[in-house]
Amino acid sequence: MVVVGFDRQLNYDKLDHALSVLRQGAKLVGSYGGAVYMSDRGPALSAGPIIKALEYGSGKRAVMIGKPSPRMFRLALRIAEEKPSWAVMVGDQMETDLLGAQRAGVHTILVLSGVESRASIRGSTTKSDMFLENVDRLLDFL
Repeated sequence: MVVVGFDRQLNYDKLDHALSVLRQGAKLVGSYGGAVYMSDRGPALSAGPIIKALEYGSGKRAVMIGKPSPRMFRLALRIAEEKPSWAVMVGDQMETDLLGAQRAGVHTILVLSGVESRASIRGSTTKSDMFLENVDRLLDFL
């Protein structure tokens, strides 16, 4: 099994080894499908592009266990013994944070202080229940 996560020391040797193992029959598991994350220096590549590269090279489709898969949201709800309709996901990415939550039936709030901006959400097919300029504005709704 090849499990892909966040790796800032990624290199072609690691990718080639993973590809070799996949082509010998291993399964591909993705921990997080996001294209970017917000680093100290701004948007930076995340695990999603690594997963896509291995999918492309191996011809396999990754089983996603992290965002945007609803699996982690359902597990969190089960542990909290809570219904999806009583939960809210606050995130800064439409296609990972919010999409996964929506697939699990959880309400969503998008904050525009991270990866997304007003311009980037205009073309998104995923829609948030609410959006805020930054996470500090949550206090106004509690």
